[in-house]
Amino acid sequence: MARFRAGAGLALRRLAQYGLDTLLVVVAALSVTIFSLAAVVLLAGVVRLPPQALFVPLGALVVTSLLGTLWVDVWCPHRHGGTTPAMRWLGLRITTLRGGPPTLRAYLLRWLLLQVDTLFLGLVGVVLILVTPRHQRLGDLVARTVVVRARKAAEDAEAAEVTEGEAAEDRTPADRTPAGEVT
Repeated sequence: MARFRAGAGLALRRLAQYGLDTLLVVVAALSVTIFSLAAVVLLAGVVRLPPQALFVPLGALVVTSLLGTLWVDVWCPHRHGGTTPAMRWLGLRITTLRGGPPTLRAYLLRWLLLQVDTLFLGLVGVVLILVTPRHQRLGDLVARTVVVRARKAAEDAEAAEVTEGEAAEDRTPADRTPAGEVT
């Protein structure tokens, strides 16, 4: 039962992350669309525009949405240590199954399969996160990635540093000689 609760907690955190990242893209897309619509309306008052000019805001919406999701789901994690903006806020990051940074190809696979994961209002992805041992959605399974808590990874790194420090204390006095000093 405890395993289910841990999976449910991660599923809720990942769902919140997806919602926040999507909200970021929606706000950007709507802003660009409103700006382009205002530009078309203002130009229509100055110059006679063909009726097809009204497709400019629609095109702006589609292009901004596509580029925005690519930026949030592929470029940001690739350039910022496996985190989207919402992942940074929620303390999550993407890593390979071996613990290394994913490749650009892995991020693209995750992004492409996000379309399957969001079927039925995201139910496909949530169910997969709950039932897979590493709490992975389909995009993670195919790309061989996993979403982990970033704070936990930082705590593990600090524990490794402490262990290395304890190992240094166990060395003999001859091993502790400062660099450049002759005994």
